[in-house]
Amino acid sequence: MKLSSFVHRPTALAALLAAFVAAPALAELTCVLSFPSAPATALANFPVLVRLAEDAPTGFSYADCPTGGCLWFTDANDDPIPCDVDTWDDEGESLVWVSVPSLSDATKITMHWDAAGAPAGQPASSVWSRANYVGVWHMNELLVDGTGTYTPDASASGWNAYKANEADGYPVTISDAGNATTPPPTGHAMVNQLGGNRNVGGFVVPSTLTSGTTIGPFTVSFFEESVNTGNDRAFALGGTATGGNRWNNGNVTAGKTTTYIMNANNGGYGNFTYSDGLADNAWRHIAGVFDSTPAGYVGGVSKTLQINSTWKPGSVSKTLSHGIGLGTYADHGETFTGYLDEMRLRNAASTGEWVAEEYKTVT
Repeated sequence: MKLSSFVHRPTALAALLAAFVAAPALAELTCVLSFPSAPATALANFPVLVRLAEDAPTGFSYADCPTGGCLWFTDANDDPIPCDVDTWDDEGESLVWVSVPSLSDATKITMHWDAAGAPAGQPASSVWSRANYVGVWHMNELLVDGTGTYTPDASASGWNAYKANEADGYPVTISDAGNATTPPPTGHAMVNQLGGNRNVGGFVVPSTLTSGTTIGPFTVSFFEESVNTGNDRAFALGGTATGGNRWNNGNVTAGKTTTYIMNANNGGYGNFTYSDGLADNAWRHIAGVFDSTPAGYVGGVSKTLQINSTWKPGSVSKTLSHGIGLGTYADHGETFTGYLDEMRLRNAASTGEWVAEEYKTVT
């Protein structure tokens, strides 16, 4: 993403008054954003990540934009477009997701800010639903309600993921560093079960929230920093022993060198290996596409999927009757050991261009 054309934009009325009296300038400021590394073929309603800090972009100041409510975006036609404030830190870096109607290397949008706040009539925060995401967990905060401790779902589904086995007091915390040589891609990540019993830990979206929802074809994606030398459940749709082997319920494992994509509803499974030159305990972006022709990606790059048993195209439609496991099965087994960030479930088969841009916009 390229930031350019920082301007102060007084209204026409203010410009007219300035010809007669010494009128103070209005506070609205703008910056044009372009995306030269985006694909030439446009991606519809793509959520891009805008990172803000003091004087980044040049001229941006938290004094002029003290809260996320002071910020808004417009497209090339000057029509408002949805945005979603992920993190607001007026002493550091803020993260804002913006739904770009048509993202390509020729796209330009405008960021606006005003200490008085965004004007009325801004669109609802539909950044994720416009792109068919049914679950988005930023993994950057822990909240508490009457059910327990959870990390919130940023999508419209409201599928908050609760710490499994909360009463056991197992270690799940937020990390700004992890064991990697670089910090988490979004500045924060969830530390999940570093050692001990593999059958405790992780987060579970209860079946009471997901029951009756059917998706497919679908895509799961996430950033991970695996500590275990093996493969553990990073993302599980269902993942209970009810109705067959729990590992064949549509899930993705992740490790330091190999990832497995398990077909939904007792179908086949495939795996892909990677030797990307990254050190152990390094951040990787993993994506698995559950479609009639499955696909796997690491760092936005397609990998050859080795099918180990028959993949059943019809089983890519998955009813979420047993909930969702993040860093674990939905019944708490085979906990992922390491760090997880930006976990997503999309009710669509993402293209290679989509996955690559999803990786690039975060990194």
